[in-house]
Amino acid sequence: NNQFISINYIHQDLTHFDVNRIPMLDWDSIDLPAYWPYLYPLTVPTRGRRIGHIQSTRGCPFHCTFCAGHIIHGHKVRYRHIDNIIEEIEYLKSKWNINEVWFQDDNLIVNYHRGLELFRRLNPYKLHIRLPMGIRIENITVEMAAIRKMSTAHANTFFIRISS
Repeated sequence: NNQFISINYIHQDLTHFDVNRIPMLDWDSIDLPAYWPYLYPLTVPTRGRRIGHIQSTRGCPFHCTFCAGHIIHGHKVRYRHIDNIIEEIEYLKSKWNINEVWFQDDNLIVNYHRGLELFRRLNPYKLHIRLPMGIRIENITVEMAAIRKMSTAHANTFFIRISS
């Protein structure tokens, strides 16, 4: 089917859109392993990593001058259900045995308690977690770090925003 659907987000208020209604990416149409050697090869070592990309939220309540996230997704944060995220991760593990997840959220743990619950739920999967879009430093606590440390012997990479 060569039909394309054009969606114009610029003039629509999508801050009330339920992100849980967005279907999981059609991972079967992508040869994901073919992309792995080209994922940020100059800035982040990825050799030997089997990476899945997940976006669990849309929107960010902050007004950082350097960031376009609030322009693209708005200031209202909309959350995917954690069960929905886990389902996608389980699929990626069963399909390609991923060992790393890159969360593409503007600020994954903007809701601290949801972040704790998400990390607790991710622990059994023993995944290396990267947050390349950054998090705010006030969301990193001893409790948050302890939960991630329990999950895996692998390192976790959290980029801290300079606006924090």
